[in-house]
Amino acid sequence: MQSVLFISLGFYNYDDKIKEEIENLGYEVTLFTPIGKYTAIEKLFNAMVKGRYLERKTRRRQINKLLKEDKKYDYVFVIVGRHLNPDILKRFKKNQPQAKFILYLWDDVARVEHFEENKKYYEKIYSFDLNDVEKYGFEHLPLFYTSAHVYNGEKKKYLLNMSGLIHSARISVLDKIMTRYNLDEKKCFIYMLGYQIKHYIQAVLPVKNKWMSPKYIHISGMKFETMAEIMKRSKIALDVQFGSQAGLTMRTIESLGCHTKLITTNPYVKEYDFYKYGNICIIDKDDPVVPEDFFTTKYNDVPNEIVSKYALSNWVYTILGNSK
Repeated sequence: MQSVLFISLGFYNYDDKIKEEIENLGYEVTLFTPIGKYTAIEKLFNAMVKGRYLERKTRRRQINKLLKEDKKYDYVFVIVGRHLNPDILKRFKKNQPQAKFILYLWDDVARVEHFEENKKYYEKIYSFDLNDVEKYGFEHLPLFYTSAHVYNGEKKKYLLNMSGLIHSARISVLDKIMTRYNLDEKKCFIYMLGYQIKHYIQAVLPVKNKWMSPKYIHISGMKFETMAEIMKRSKIALDVQFGSQAGLTMRTIESLGCHTKLITTNPYVKEYDFYKYGNICIIDKDDPVVPEDFFTTKYNDVPNEIVSKYALSNWVYTILGNSK
């Protein structure tokens, strides 16, 4: 049986879902997260010492796994790889001459630390970002939805769903849409995950912005299956990507699997085959305008041959299925 070292991001339960699909292809899979998981207290201390604590701890973790263990792999599959130390990766690559190194970028290159130093170690690079595909010659591969996001006729309980990591643009767009269209907060599901110390403070102290409150900001993530279930029960999802990112977010692809309409700030969604079915409204983040009937009309079914292309099983097969 061929073996895969899967170097992941540690992002919700996506790592476990991807690992399962790789195993379904007949591989033996070892899962490794370079940065590990840390408590809120550790993160606070790390901020106090300007990142040195986690930097040292992450380095030790990578040395112990990548350089001290003698297991040989047929494939090393990395997602993003921003936390991989360049000198450690260089030595690991030298120690694994038989392995094919594959990188998948679900972030744009500008946001991936050490990319320029590490890119030479990969035989194959895939990216979800159309701009980076054109600039660097990567192979384009959009993100995916998991089996938990497959719609099975669930009743649409929520009018609008916005969930994910908090950033200022998301707060601003959410506020403008909720206010402009007088949406009832009780009929919406809003769950923003803080990731900086200031977010933890804002989650417990009263502030002027009503969205920056413990009601909407949380310091721990919701269970993966629960988030998927809420998406399936939402009529519309609100998607606000980071900056000028050209890649489609996970939320965009998950909405396809969940039969959930989408309001997004990403104009690049027009380049994809599922856009033409009328379930997606593209907005300007500074002046978001949504047709009134978008909130009331039903989801238009997208042909299964299009929807199934974006399933996690197909995503994994594209990357590793043809490599056996």
